[in-house]
Amino acid sequence: MLLMVLTMVFDFIPIAPVTAVLIASLLVILTGCFRSVDAAYKTINWESVVLIGAMMPMSTALEKTGVSQIVSETLVNSLGAFWTLCIIGRHLFHHFAAHDVHQQHRNGRAYGSHCFGCCPASGC
Repeated sequence: MLLMVLTMVFDFIPIAPVTAVLIASLLVILTGCFRSVDAAYKTINWESVVLIGAMMPMSTALEKTGVSQIVSETLVNSLGAFWTLCIIGRHLFHHFAAHDVHQQHRNGRAYGSHCFGCCPASGC
C-alpha cells in the first residue's frame, strides 16, 4: 500500500493511478492480507466511503463555480507569510494534543471508556 501511495504521489514510475491501485489490490489478494471477501467487507468503513462519494459532486461544484479559487486566493492573500506559521502551529497542536491523550491513557486516566490500543502494557 505504501508503494501504491508513493507511486501516485511522486510519480517516479510512469503508470496511471488506476493501474497502481489495481496492482496494489492484486498484491493484497495474492499475499493473503485478508482471509476472505467477507473479512474485507467487514473492515470497510462504509460511512467514510459514503462521505467521500458525497464530497465529490460538492468539490466539482465548488471548482466549476470558482468558489474554491476565490477561497484559496483569499486565504493566501490575507495570511501571506503567516500561512506557514499557521500550518506549523496546527501540526504542533495536534502532536501535543495526541501526546497528552496518550499520557492520560498510560496513567490510567483515559478519556472516556474506550481504549486507544496504544499501550501494550495496559492489556487492551
